[in-house]
Amino acid sequence: MNKFRYNKINIALSMILSSMMVSTAAYSADENSSTSESNKNQAQNKTNSKVQTETIVVMGDKEKGTTFRPKSVTMGPLGEQNLHDLPYAATVFNQDMLEDRQITGLDGVLKYDSSAQMEARGGMDVGRPQTRGVEGSVVANTHLDGMNVVATTAQPIELYQRVEVIHSLTGALYGSATPAGNFNYEFKRPTLDYLNNVNVGLDSNGARKLALDLGGTPYQHLGYRINLIKEQGAGYVSGSQIDRKAVGLAFDIYATDQTTIELNGSYYRYKKYGFPGSFSYTVSSGLPSAVDPTKRGYGQSFAGSDLETTTGSFKVKHDINDTWKFEAGMLGQKVDRTMTSPTNTINGDGTFTQTVSTQKVARRFKLISNEARFNGNFSTAGIDHQMTVGTTGYDWKNYSVTGNSGVSRYTLGSNIDLDDPQQADSPTFYTDGDYSLASKTITQSGILGDLIQFNDQWSMLLVGSYSHFDTLNSSSSDYHDDGVSSTESVMYKPLTDTMTYVAYSDTLEAGQVVTDTDYDNYGETLAPYRSRQIETGVKQSFAGMDANLALFRIKRPLAYASNNVYQVQGMQRNYGLELGLNGNVTSQVKVMANGTWLDATLTDAFSESAENKRVVGVPRFQANLLAEYDFIDLPGFSVNANVHYVGKRAADADNDIWVSAYTTLDLGAKYITRRFYGKKMTVRLNVTNVTNERYWASVFPSTIYGNASSGGSAFLGDPLQANLTTSIEF
Repeated sequence: MNKFRYNKINIALSMILSSMMVSTAAYSADENSSTSESNKNQAQNKTNSKVQTETIVVMGDKEKGTTFRPKSVTMGPLGEQNLHDLPYAATVFNQDMLEDRQITGLDGVLKYDSSAQMEARGGMDVGRPQTRGVEGSVVANTHLDGMNVVATTAQPIELYQRVEVIHSLTGALYGSATPAGNFNYEFKRPTLDYLNNVNVGLDSNGARKLALDLGGTPYQHLGYRINLIKEQGAGYVSGSQIDRKAVGLAFDIYATDQTTIELNGSYYRYKKYGFPGSFSYTVSSGLPSAVDPTKRGYGQSFAGSDLETTTGSFKVKHDINDTWKFEAGMLGQKVDRTMTSPTNTINGDGTFTQTVSTQKVARRFKLISNEARFNGNFSTAGIDHQMTVGTTGYDWKNYSVTGNSGVSRYTLGSNIDLDDPQQADSPTFYTDGDYSLASKTITQSGILGDLIQFNDQWSMLLVGSYSHFDTLNSSSSDYHDDGVSSTESVMYKPLTDTMTYVAYSDTLEAGQVVTDTDYDNYGETLAPYRSRQIETGVKQSFAGMDANLALFRIKRPLAYASNNVYQVQGMQRNYGLELGLNGNVTSQVKVMANGTWLDATLTDAFSESAENKRVVGVPRFQANLLAEYDFIDLPGFSVNANVHYVGKRAADADNDIWVSAYTTLDLGAKYITRRFYGKKMTVRLNVTNVTNERYWASVFPSTIYGNASSGGSAFLGDPLQANLTTSIEF
């Protein structure tokens, strides 16, 4: 066992002992403060009762306390819906879930969803999220409070009270998108009671964290929520550093009894240097077994990511009457990305070549997105309707850096022993320059939907969207097109707690711009692609548990060049089965379990040898089991364990190279006392990858259409780490 790992385990053990000491002290203090706490609670209840009679509004986390059995999900223009009654497969992570696992990034969320993957691209922090094995989009598949945001930047999970992942095609609900599912974040909202939470944390690498979560409704017409986060320190590689700071502001203005105005703003600066870079490989070189990510040299202390994201939004929500509601909002976001991560190119003889380059393309994103909708309930001839009329869209600008002087790509070392990576001196980077507009995409969709309830057993969901595309590319002419996406579903309840459904969905995504001057159709933008899905499923609730099963087939068109013309001619075809089980097994045992079988293959591939072969980086089997046990003899104390399994994955289009399956184990403990000197205190300890498994967290191809001669890229998974936090509410 190397010295670094030995020190890490010592720190983890020290954190466990510290947690036990704090828990014991807090438990001892319970009896000394019970009387004063009881009196305080009685007084507070009277105050709360008075406030609630004056302001009838739902604030804060909508489902706090339902960590293992979420009941609702937000479905774009349909608004908040009962998860059990929808013809969609979805996974919802609420605030309890996110806080208890101490999750700070989206990759930490997705491992609890067996249908989701992260296509890392620039790293796990800036990857493209996807479900059901389909590559995601930079903007179209990701939303904040229902409005489009940039996916390929670090996500400040501590600022969100919910993360919702919809596996099914959502073009009818959100407008044009890839069939990669949808990812929606919900910003933390003001609380009714005063919230003053201070959270301090320490991890096994030595990084320290301080976070403040403040909320309340000091006036009848105004509520606030303020989140401040600062984390800084060493990473798991010697010489690595992480520096995170975030500010989140949310204000709710209750203009009238029927009208609420939401104002939100956030700033997130994320710096991460010295961690392993990407590993690039070819068909001839192959991809070796995962190496030790803690070794210094797969990354460099001067290389990494600097991501800066500024977001502002507003919404107006108005109850027109008892049956009709109106909502409209707009969001603006600016993302600056400076990435100088190393690329480790595998040579195939046990060595690699390391290069580092400054990023010029996609350095800045500017995004303005919007949504507006009317929702109403009415009945005709004894049939109930939930009608939706709305619109959603975005204006996305992509900037590159021009005017840089000097070299932007450097070779740091050649023929380096893969088991003995080397440190290198920092070259002179040229990261400054003028920003120029590289591309601009504008899309706006009109949406019409109706959830029809015929009787207690039969219902139907019909949703359609009409989308208009405008694309401007610096190397081609303007492009305009439009099209329709739709969803048609039939639901049947044979029993009160059982729902079955059959659904058809199709979704458009904007066609690609032909930017290669060697092709005969250079400058052309292809017509929008239409992906299709058929899904059937059943959802069952019983004895404190929710179970779901979904079967689906997805077909997605792919474009590539042949006969010197770039055009749509390939197809990705995915068959799959999803299983999920959430809730309370007993009064002490809770579980969140899911598993996915997925057959993702290419047809009409670029290379004949890749025909009907598995899609690169998509496992056939993936599963996750999270279980928590509450101790009766020590109220407030619980332990949890999470087992995450990813099956073997193809690493090249011909399926000659494979990445081994892996399993990771996480362990955790939590203690809550409400009588720590009159304050509520929560101590959380989480140890991830307890067995220190070495694995490739993300593998993805250079091209997605089945070019057998192309290779791919891979990113390493994180090693054993521990994290201890203590939060106190004043």
